[in-house]
Amino acid sequence: MANETAVAIIRDLLVREVFALTTQALGPPGAQLYASPVVSQFVGLGMARFAGRLEPLTSAPIDELVAVVGTTLQRYLTGEIGSRQQ
Repeated sequence: MANETAVAIIRDLLVREVFALTTQALGPPGAQLYASPVVSQFVGLGMARFAGRLEPLTSAPIDELVAVVGTTLQRYLTGEIGSRQQ
């Protein structure tokens, strides 16, 4: 995170590939606000798994990680959060 070039590349990737696609899928109202926790979850998981090499995240199979964080991401995307009602 100390390398500004690397941070810019990661930010561009997250905005283009994760944030933009998530906000498009959510649609208004408040798509950007509700997409933000999804992006933050991916950033945190990526930092812990790849940069921090935090076990057992680093060696966990992808399907197991999906099982662990999937319900949280699903709630961010489709559940009742704050003033948004389904």
